Amino acid sequence: MGISLDEWSRMKTSRQQYIKHVYPLVDRRLDRSYCVAWLEEHGLDIPPKSACTFCPYHNKDYWKRMKQAGGADWDEAVTVDQDIRNMGKGAGLEFEMFVHSSGLPLEEAVRIPEDYGAKQIEMEIPCDSGHCFV
Repeated sequence: MGISLDEWSRMKTSRQQYIKHVYPLVDRRLDRSYCVAWLEEHGLDIPPKSACTFCPYHNKDYWKRMKQAGGADWDEAVTVDQDIRNMGKGAGLEFEMFVHSSGLPLEEAVRIPEDYGAKQIEMEIPCDSGHCFV
């Protein structure tokens, strides 16, 4: 499995006796930074870190990028966020569950400029000075 040394805590033993999980990157003591350097050295693409779309450990920037990209990943994260609250109510839990660290529904917690009608200004003339102030 592609778990690197810096993610060793994700290593698990299989629940099935006939399956043995193997972690070659951990066995070779290779972390993500080494893997990225190796891929770059060999002219290969750097894959994004893998995670569930609804992982509660995403940081605020990750959530914003996902929302701006839109599509199935954002829709799935919002649906899971709503579903876990609905499941909690049905189970009689005294607290609500959320995927966002703020403890708010995902759609409320993640705000991007597009939510307020703003969008990036498109410039026809490239500004290379870095002092354009537009």
